[in-house]
Amino acid sequence: MAVLGISALIGCYVAWTEFNSFIGNIGRGAPVILLAANITTLVAVPMTILYLMWLYRAVANLYDLRLDGLKYTPGWTVGSYFIPLVNMVMPFLTMRQLYNRSHGEIPELADSSVDQASSWWACVIAGGALQAAWTMLLFVDSIPFVFVIMPPWSHTLLLILSQLLGLGASWFLFKLVGSITDAQRSGALVVDAFA
Repeated sequence: MAVLGISALIGCYVAWTEFNSFIGNIGRGAPVILLAANITTLVAVPMTILYLMWLYRAVANLYDLRLDGLKYTPGWTVGSYFIPLVNMVMPFLTMRQLYNRSHGEIPELADSSVDQASSWWACVIAGGALQAAWTMLLFVDSIPFVFVIMPPWSHTLLLILSQLLGLGASWFLFKLVGSITDAQRSGALVVDAFA
């Protein structure tokens, strides 16, 4: 979250310099944005691996208890993140089931709404869409003799908004992981989520 926040602040600085220059020169800020993106990636990769390990263990804990009505296995829960199109819906559904069943909900209520999961997934989808739009605009702008006519600061604003949504997604995921881990530790589970 800290790296995404710093990256968003860097994006704000680049947007401010672009706005003050009155020319749409995203290229001037590109080295700074690229540096921030590289640092974010260096932090995100190990954190993602740790998260997927936690997710597998947390779902496996529910299976270890032999709970009825579980729809998603630990392998499918983690694997769904890597299958195109499936990863647009399934991580949200599996997280909702994990949250509800970890908090003692009966099988019939395993798919009931979870505010934190809905907020997390909304931030993930919206941030990803804005990031894709920013990348596409940058790609089209790099084609010789093709120009995207937008206000000078709009490219960077798209990037900043996607980073802020990523920051929101990280915050809600942090809350979800903590809540699920606390529920599993305080409940009838014998195995901790990080054991």
